[in-house]
Amino acid sequence: MVSYQCSPLSTPEGIVGTFRQCAKLQENQDLTKFVSVVVLDEVGLAEDSPRMPLKVFIATTLLLSLL
Repeated sequence: MVSYQCSPLSTPEGIVGTFRQCAKLQENQDLTKFVSVVVLDEVGLAEDSPRMPLKVFIATTLLLSLL
């Protein structure tokens, strides 16, 4: 489990970096027995960030839907 503390200073890069760190934990693991999870702590605080870090989820979802 990897935790990311959201705040009004959160950035898209910070959130993406946390997911990348979590993905690295899964490398070379048996994915039927191991899963890594990202916890976005106090995610509502990120909504106050002028950098709109939660928009990264929309962009990622759109990219994945094109695959």
